[in-house]
Amino acid sequence: MTAMAGYAMAPGSFELGTFLLCSAGTTLVSGAANSINQVIETSFDAQMPRTRNRVLVKGHLSRLHAVGFALGASTIGCSMLYYGVNEMTAALGAANLILYTSIYTPMKRYSILNTWVGSVVGAIPPLMGWAACTGGDLGAGAWILAGLLYCWQFPHFNALSWNIRPEYLKAGYKMMANSHPALCTRVSLRHTGFIAGLSLLAPALDVTNVWFALESLPLNAYFAYLAYDFHQKADSKSSRKLFRFSLLHLPLLMALFLLNKKHWQFRDKDKKSGETTVGLQGGGAIAATGVFVSGGERPGEQGSGEYLVPNIVADIGAPTPSPGSIKAIEESLLSNVATVLPTAGKQKL
Repeated sequence: MTAMAGYAMAPGSFELGTFLLCSAGTTLVSGAANSINQVIETSFDAQMPRTRNRVLVKGHLSRLHAVGFALGASTIGCSMLYYGVNEMTAALGAANLILYTSIYTPMKRYSILNTWVGSVVGAIPPLMGWAACTGGDLGAGAWILAGLLYCWQFPHFNALSWNIRPEYLKAGYKMMANSHPALCTRVSLRHTGFIAGLSLLAPALDVTNVWFALESLPLNAYFAYLAYDFHQKADSKSSRKLFRFSLLHLPLLMALFLLNKKHWQFRDKDKKSGETTVGLQGGGAIAATGVFVSGGERPGEQGSGEYLVPNIVADIGAPTPSPGSIKAIEESLLSNVATVLPTAGKQKL
């Protein structure tokens, strides 16, 4: 889901085929990682009520079948990402698979640092979605989105693990909630503050408009309040409140990010020529490939005066246009400019 969110929030144009290949490939790689994790932890899962009903623990599926599925899913998934999407997305997927199975899973039995590693694992899928949409370009928005996912996992997981501390202890897992309870609550509070900071940074780096910072403020403030309550009381009631709200906080924050993202790309197909024009919208941005000139911060904002400026820059390697086509383009441009100027007022082309 977070990979799909990353794709939707990226400034590139939406391509259904790429989106579906990215979603399917990410799902297969994720399934492979989870399968390997359960193969490694079968004997430990049997000791925890939360995991003792998994198919490997119950014997409904053999470890050999699980390994076979993991190998097949990882191979197909990475191939789909590499050949159907791009190299960057495939590299991120393969790296996350290795990080999850070879570092995070074994580390859970040796060090509380597993929570930090696990948070990195959770932050990579939105990077994959972003890279899939932009052709591999990971700009500031990609890292802010990944940072939000990374920070969110600390209050979410620490609150979850607090009430099942005896289970983790019995199974031999090293968790902050068991060995460092004060650190567990403090880290949760600290990262809700980081989430608020990243939400303010997004408009400063031209990733979202300022409305994202304003609209996310009460959401982040309440999240921080619940984390502070958990830090102060360190009991089951406060941890449950924090955990439950974390399930609501993330999708709401992602929705606000999407609604307020600064740059939107569109594809406009000319019914007569059949040619497709690609452009950018948002924040008054202008692109050479045909754009909306907009005074508003959000797509479709009333009164913003949005008009498409035709492309007059030929792609490198494209055939030289004929004099007749150049004249037609010039006439179309002048016609559009004449329409834009009286409406746009002081807006600059």
